[in-house]
Amino acid sequence: MRWHKTIALSLLLCLVLSACGAHNTPEAAVERLYKAVEAQDTDKYLDAIDPAMRSQPNLMGMFNGLSLSAGFGGFGVGLNLKSLSKTSFREMSYRMVDSRGDVAHVQAEGKMRMAALGMELSFCDIHLMRKIKGQWLVSYDQAEQEAKLARWQQRLNEQDATANPTNPWAGLETMLDFCQ
Repeated sequence: MRWHKTIALSLLLCLVLSACGAHNTPEAAVERLYKAVEAQDTDKYLDAIDPAMRSQPNLMGMFNGLSLSAGFGGFGVGLNLKSLSKTSFREMSYRMVDSRGDVAHVQAEGKMRMAALGMELSFCDIHLMRKIKGQWLVSYDQAEQEAKLARWQQRLNEQDATANPTNPWAGLETMLDFCQ
């Protein structure tokens, strides 16, 4: 009877440890980044990125600064630009593209809702991941970014040649696809 309890406790311990390890994957790190952007949580955003990138300007700081309010007499009138800059994500998938030791690439794909435009658009991006001090974090490589932007610029130029002048938003999803 005692050995049943030992086996049950061992299985429970293995289950708990494997669940904890599942949160430290490249895919989980990218998911944390998108959740931080959606929540406009600068601390969680910074916790999700490579420490070398934390001293660089980022969009989270801009979003958190967009909140204005004004008073008139005894009444306060608030205009919260932060809510207009809110971006949320739906139908997200995070897929490992490749992995080499402590470096990986993860594709994030889904729908982005932009409150300011009242739109939902498909998007795709591939993120460089590095394992730093045992933790997977979103990182940056200058050469990779330049190549990605060059491909994006070429697609944008091709799209401009066939643009529909009656619908300026028609090509926005193409602009948000960084996976090609």
